Amino acid sequence: MKKNYLKQLVFIGLSMFFCANAQGQNAELRSLFAEDDAAVIYMSDNGDWACGSAFNNNDGAGFQSNASKWDLTTGERIYLVAEDELDRAQSDAFCISDDGLLVGGQYLREPAYHLNGEWHVLPMPKGYTMGEVRDFAIVENDTIFVGRIFDGDGFQKIQSAKWVNGEFEKIVDLIPEEYQRDEENKMMNQVTYISTDGKVILGAIKPVYWPQNANIEERIPFIINDGEFKLLSPMNREEFSQLDQNSVRFFQDEKMSCNGRYIALQMFANQTNIPCYYDVKEDKFIIIEEAPENTTCLVVDNEGNPYYGGPVLTGDFRKTYVTIDGTAALIDDVLMTTFGITQEQIDAICLDELLIGSLRWVYNISSDSKTIIGCAGEGSGTYNWVLKLPYPLTEGEFTAVENIVNDANAVFYADGNINFTNEVDYVEIYNINGQLVQNEEVSASFIPTKLAQGIYVVKAYNANKQITTSKLIIK
Repeated sequence: MKKNYLKQLVFIGLSMFFCANAQGQNAELRSLFAEDDAAVIYMSDNGDWACGSAFNNNDGAGFQSNASKWDLTTGERIYLVAEDELDRAQSDAFCISDDGLLVGGQYLREPAYHLNGEWHVLPMPKGYTMGEVRDFAIVENDTIFVGRIFDGDGFQKIQSAKWVNGEFEKIVDLIPEEYQRDEENKMMNQVTYISTDGKVILGAIKPVYWPQNANIEERIPFIINDGEFKLLSPMNREEFSQLDQNSVRFFQDEKMSCNGRYIALQMFANQTNIPCYYDVKEDKFIIIEEAPENTTCLVVDNEGNPYYGGPVLTGDFRKTYVTIDGTAALIDDVLMTTFGITQEQIDAICLDELLIGSLRWVYNISSDSKTIIGCAGEGSGTYNWVLKLPYPLTEGEFTAVENIVNDANAVFYADGNINFTNEVDYVEIYNINGQLVQNEEVSASFIPTKLAQGIYVVKAYNANKQITTSKLIIK
């Protein structure tokens, strides 16, 4: 990614540290606790930086949004507005460069980017008074921002926008007339992502190209791939032939992989959530057949691996799964069985007792899939987390989610033996770095060991292939 940044300026510095740290096989799970409720939900492609906004109630006078960025290597946090502006200068951060120097968002409700310690407002056409930069790409000598702008009456007209080296362009000019039946529909569109190479733009438009009897209110996602517009509609698609297509709903927070090939789609049809994603290159929708019932696709990585989870109003509140060997696996269980991270360390990320037990909500995945950020709470910045991995979760060991039991009392050490309180056929023991240090078949209720003093993770398998994970302390 080249650093012209609108004909280039200089660099800035940073500060602050992570408040929780857990390691296993070089994996790090850390909290990004923010007392001011800052939500860390956007990340650079390389996984080194994140950005987001803090929301303060401004002494009851209404919510005040303040932009920040975080160095995900050191945990340092930088406010993107001066201290004396925190209670009055509305700002948001929606995208950030690989070196953390360029941040796109909005400042004083106008589309803007932050560079060299200050905000730079981008132009809007006459009649528009608000806007946002949602993403950007730097291609050769051009800096391309994409986002949306709003008219002076608030949200009566929403217009997708593009700025190339600071000059405004209308993305609506790339949308065919057949999808723009009247002036209102021309103005009800927005864009949120652009691929790193600048060729793929993801957006959504008011559903004007839909059967007259369709009861659909949400906007329909579209892509512009190398200048060619395509509506991501399930209508008349073989992949969705089993659905009542008139009942289809799309949520408005679809996301695109860093390389622009895959689109995560949150779709509701046949009275349930249907987790699916779209392959731009193959022009194909993929329904995630192995996903637990009533889940939605959250994000897709550069290799086409989807991460999916329960929607807000389900018992499995926002728990996140990945596919390993064709089966859904809860990411918490993969971390515990493969990377040596414990349930206690996962619980420590979430400070609310009603929400503990899972990392829950994944927001972004880096281009190499080794850094993941998310939130364990209900969109609250006090539950932000970042996960750094030695290799992607989807390349981890297969562990069927329904076969995992976490039992702190299932194993104990005494007199040179590791003792089991349940029936065990086979056991694997990992050190705190996630390395396998002992494994063998079990014919009695114990096995001898010569392991040194320390903390270990024990995976015990019974005859029904149920896996029990336990923490073992040898003193």
